[in-house]
Amino acid sequence: PHFVALQLSSTAPTASAILSTGATRLRINLSSTAARTIALPPVQEQELVLTSVERLTAPLDATIARTQRQIDLLRDYRARLVADVVTGKLDVRAFAETLPDEAPDDIEAIEADVDEDADDDETGDGADEG
Repeated sequence: PHFVALQLSSTAPTASAILSTGATRLRINLSSTAARTIALPPVQEQELVLTSVERLTAPLDATIARTQRQIDLLRDYRARLVADVVTGKLDVRAFAETLPDEAPDDIEAIEADVDEDADDDETGDGADEG
């Protein structure tokens, strides 16, 4: 079943262009999906393909998981920050006065600093570990 799912998902863009119905929202109905022909090699070959795909996509999966974790943490931080500002636990007026009127010209340098900090955290070289 994993091999078939992989094959169906890897051919989805092509299949959706050919088998889609609908003028405003493209969709593939069940009869079109059931009529699709797929290659089904012997079980050993399916297992080799799955193992190879898993090995090759492992770094991508790890990056996706790490990025999703960072997104979740940022959302939690934002919610906490908003709650603290709304409830008066955090006074942002003094901080707002220190902000520049315009964004810095060298945004790439700032992004590089952020990337370096992330790399330090991943390798255990970060100064904020305790």
